[in-house]
Amino acid sequence: SGKHAGTLSVTISSCPSHLATMALFAALCAFAAPVAAAALKSDAARGELDVSGSQLERAVDSEPKGRHLIFTSAGDNSGLLENWVGPNANYDIFLVYYGKNDTRYAMYERACRWTTRVTGSKLQNLNAQLYQKRMDIFLKSDYVFVLDDDFMFDNGVKDINKMFEYSRKYNLKISMPSVDASRSVLSHFVTAHQNSNNITLAYTNFLEVNSMLFTQQALRNFLEKYDPSIIGFGGDYLAFCANGYYAERDYAVIHEVVAVNPRVRKATGKRELHKLKDWDKRAEVWHNYAKEIGCKPVYGKLVYSVVRNLDGVEQEDTCVHKDMCQAPWCFDFKKIDPPSECEDTFAKALGVEDYQPSHPQLFVNGTLADRWWTRVRDAVKLEYGA
Repeated sequence: SGKHAGTLSVTISSCPSHLATMALFAALCAFAAPVAAAALKSDAARGELDVSGSQLERAVDSEPKGRHLIFTSAGDNSGLLENWVGPNANYDIFLVYYGKNDTRYAMYERACRWTTRVTGSKLQNLNAQLYQKRMDIFLKSDYVFVLDDDFMFDNGVKDINKMFEYSRKYNLKISMPSVDASRSVLSHFVTAHQNSNNITLAYTNFLEVNSMLFTQQALRNFLEKYDPSIIGFGGDYLAFCANGYYAERDYAVIHEVVAVNPRVRKATGKRELHKLKDWDKRAEVWHNYAKEIGCKPVYGKLVYSVVRNLDGVEQEDTCVHKDMCQAPWCFDFKKIDPPSECEDTFAKALGVEDYQPSHPQLFVNGTLADRWWTRVRDAVKLEYGA
């Protein structure tokens, strides 16, 4: 069908009905195989699909394992091969390589089910290489985990499997793993891992663009509003604009999964983001686009409730912000001026041993101080909104 359509004429009028069916099936198979192979090779020639050896055979079947897909745009300095790949993975990986190292790309080809080579940001490539060019894969993916290639999980494949499992179990439109504040760039407290209180997940109104796990429909909603000018900053806000701001059970941080969002690349000491054109203007670009399409450019972050596992029994606790010293996961920085006696609770929740800021340093007039992350010694943010 479509651009690879052909014609077939089969005469079977003299055959008994069951033989006629068999003859038709055989003829269709004989016709379809070379057409499919030619289509795949044509795609490869245009750069839409890289195929070699067994990958050509695997590409004919476009359903990812478990109907779970990871999408990433990767360079030469990613540790994903050691962290995301393993025999027990209940998912497949669609990887877009933006580097120039043939040896590195060959390693990605061997490890990932679908690969292609093209420059661009993760979101640009998600739209162009998966949604626009490989709708066959998209439509057979119930869930798509859109990950930065340097986002690493404490338990590797086991944690990624758990992300898909929990997204199904709790019927989440979008989710993300919790982020270890002591080892990571941390832009938003609602995503910080809670190392105590037996929290399984926290329902929230915001998740970060670096590690969003979408249902197929939620991702479609997002990509239908997406514009390629958005290279990263604003992508998270756009996802909620596209799927609804106020649902209290659709979005969650999975605290039983802990991940690290590194501050810089260990190999280079730099951020891959800086390789992209106009990376330093991405906030301005997002604000202008948000205004154009009627989205909120930014908004306050909330945790609505948490699900806790107490001796094997799940309990959901609704956030009551006046009791936030007892429930630090409920902090609403846009509305509450925390008393100084909450600091120990705040530090314990983050799991940062040498947590330093005092109340006047971290908060100004009841809201987070500008560039608040620079005031937390173990969670220094190099730049906002990557």
